[in-house]
Amino acid sequence: MVDYYKVLLIPSTASITDIKASFKRLALQYHPDRNPNNLQAEEKFKEINEAYQVLSDPDKRATYDFLMTYGFQLQQEQEAQQRQRRPRAYYKGEKVRPEARKVRFLYFYIFAGFTAFIVMGFFFFSFMEKQTAKNMLSDAKEHYYINHDSFYALKFLEAAITKDEELSEAYYLTGKILFNEGKNNIESLYNLDKAIYTANASEDSLGYYYLLRGKVNIALHKTDNAVTDFNEAFKLLPDNSDLQRTLAELYLYKLQNFDEALVYYDKLLDKSPKDYDALVGKGVCLQKKMEYQKSFSFLEEAKNEKQSNGEALYYLGWHALNFKSDSIEACNYWNEAKVKGVRQADALIAKYCSGI
Repeated sequence: MVDYYKVLLIPSTASITDIKASFKRLALQYHPDRNPNNLQAEEKFKEINEAYQVLSDPDKRATYDFLMTYGFQLQQEQEAQQRQRRPRAYYKGEKVRPEARKVRFLYFYIFAGFTAFIVMGFFFFSFMEKQTAKNMLSDAKEHYYINHDSFYALKFLEAAITKDEELSEAYYLTGKILFNEGKNNIESLYNLDKAIYTANASEDSLGYYYLLRGKVNIALHKTDNAVTDFNEAFKLLPDNSDLQRTLAELYLYKLQNFDEALVYYDKLLDKSPKDYDALVGKGVCLQKKMEYQKSFSFLEEAKNEKQSNGEALYYLGWHALNFKSDSIEACNYWNEAKVKGVRQADALIAKYCSGI
């Protein structure tokens, strides 16, 4: 394969600006108008133009880089297998008719050896394919987590899955990118299904697969499926704060199961008593259960813990209205919440505070 980077006299990390500059300089140097009747210059000009057409196009360049990185490896593997298949040269001595029994044993050994060679070759090729897939997965992680380039990451993940269709981590990362980038939740769900299906039951990461699939199901409004996924994740990650918070919010806001939500908010507060979101969540749960006095203490603590956030103020307004029947105090809370960015307060101010 022609090394287009060497043709344009640039490194493989060159930017598009460097590529264009080198192309213009070399194209002027070898242009047929400047080198009449010079076949070598004409061929060189064609080669430069061909290299520029590939490297100046991001998609073509990505495919070319991939082939340059992994294409030679596969070619070397195939050449090695061909060398192994070359027949040995035997000495052609005097022909002697072997005994029939010895001939049968000879055929058996030849067949057994050939079968063993085929089996070993298959396992070796499969092993090399899986190793290549893992290398591609590492490249994808580097592009996504370090370079923040989801496009190239997805390219390498697609190639990795082609090499190893049981590489669960590649399916998981594909689903994660598609979900986080907001590109395609349906496709994300498909890849997470594959990740869970191909994962080993003993893998530590399996819990995170269920956790992410649950979040995707929430985004797709498949609440029952999400609950199942989160419960499976909780069996594997009982101390994971992100999972506990997700379950608490699911039971509070989606399923209206306040007792179950309180279980997870208590777990969060046991680990971090000043957790603002957990304090507000527990206060809201108690408010929904009409335990207003207990609710007030948690909402007040949340308000003092993070004074820049207006969510606790919003629910303190409800407390003042429902428990104390004090609309003036409620409107004061809602007006302060509105100033701190809580948009839901607008409707309450319009409904309860217009005459105050």
